Amino acid sequence: MANGVTSATAHRYDDATGAWHNTATYVDASGAHYYDANGPVRLTFSDVPAGSQAIGYLAFLSSTGDLRQNGTLVATGVTSATAHRYDDTTWHNTATYVDASGGHYFDANGPVRLSYNNVPAGSKAVGYLAFITPSGDLVLNGTVVDSGVLSATAQRYDDATWHNTTTYVTASGGHYYDANGSVRRSFTVPSGSKAVGHLAFLAPNGDLSVNGTSVDTGVLTASAQHYDDSTTTTHNTVTYTTAPAC
Repeated sequence: MANGVTSATAHRYDDATGAWHNTATYVDASGAHYYDANGPVRLTFSDVPAGSQAIGYLAFLSSTGDLRQNGTLVATGVTSATAHRYDDTTWHNTATYVDASGGHYFDANGPVRLSYNNVPAGSKAVGYLAFITPSGDLVLNGTVVDSGVLSATAQRYDDATWHNTTTYVTASGGHYYDANGSVRRSFTVPSGSKAVGHLAFLAPNGDLSVNGTSVDTGVLTASAQHYDDSTTTTHNTVTYTTAPAC
């Protein structure tokens, strides 16, 4: 797809017509780009400065703190950001980010802007509507989900309804929260494990588990995502790397 890539993220979504989209947002020496395998479609963004980082769907964060999504300057002075696409009856290109004034959310469809007064400067954006504060509070759409959080990710997905979810780790183990119904689940994972996506954890010894199931061992990096396709079939997926065979 591309060579000489310095940063990249990837995202699967299914649009309101039921069409699938396996996408990547990335930066190389020539600039910032987007690729959709359905087509395929390729876009290049000339307004993204050299040295920027791909931080999510169609989104880039420059070294000076400019956050751009799909050619639009969303905010300046940004210290942390993620970006996510989801579709309900229409499309939503969203960014969750932190600047000196605190935590914020942007949806290009509208546009819609939200700010969270319980997310202070110095917090980290960890996914859709989600932040970890400097004190370890995990905040999802303004609600404190848990405290003492060590790592977290967050994702929105839609089946017949909406789900704002976060997967995270505390000293007591791995956890999952869905704001729709306030569903909570816990998983036994080794101390020092990291949340690496929807229902997924990577242990210090390289064990990768998704939704309580061991997927593989010797894992070096991993990223997990949930999506529902046009048949409303559920997919809990993980993409990961292991050490090459000798």
